[in-house]
Amino acid sequence: MDQVFDDPHVKARQLKHTLPYPQAGQVNWVSNPIRFNDIALNADIPPPGLGQHTDQILENMLQLDAQQIATLKQQGII
Repeated sequence: MDQVFDDPHVKARQLKHTLPYPQAGQVNWVSNPIRFNDIALNADIPPPGLGQHTDQILENMLQLDAQQIATLKQQGII
């Protein structure tokens, strides 16, 4: 990543973006290269952690209840 952020083009386009990440503190990300009137379209939050939204997705999209999700976890399916 150091090489990426040392690249002259990346520096000129100001593509280095820093976000707080719960497990790692401040983390450097490559910004979205698309700009509108010099306004960067950057994410304000880091991407979700592995499995962070699994329960919500199973509940909302598959209509599973807490007991069904617990059973899947106990069986090592999720």
